[in-house]
Amino acid sequence: MRTSSLLGQRVQTGTDGTFTLHDVPKDHVYLYVSGARVGARSFFDDGGAPMGDRGLERLDDIELVLARRTHLQVHLADPAEADRFRVLDAQGTELRLSERIGIKPSAAKRSSGDIVDGHSAVVSVPDHGVTLVLLRGEDEVRRVPLELAPDELNEVR
Repeated sequence: MRTSSLLGQRVQTGTDGTFTLHDVPKDHVYLYVSGARVGARSFFDDGGAPMGDRGLERLDDIELVLARRTHLQVHLADPAEADRFRVLDAQGTELRLSERIGIKPSAAKRSSGDIVDGHSAVVSVPDHGVTLVLLRGEDEVRRVPLELAPDELNEVR
């Protein structure tokens, strides 16, 4: 197995969101992006195929799209109404939820969150979530429109 590492070469985006990496190898490479306001995500981690074999014609101008991380908590007036929830994007696709576990920087990622005694834990969800779906068992009981703000706790009641 051959590997290349630019570990230690870290860049921060400018105010317009752009950044530049220099001397990047063309194969056996991936890009890991993380930050306080974005969900961590890996790009090009496919077993070492050259980047040009992935349909990336211009390796000097690649666009990576990241969602901003928001925080969401559900509070129900009637605790019996629902026991789980999901968040959907505008196309109806379920978004992954992340919940911090303990004080370590690890998180459980899943497609639904639990509601216990009418309240959920605080979960991180991408900012393009537009619909909260409340579930009791496997049955959908209600949909709630969302407008997620990235810099505050979004509480749904």
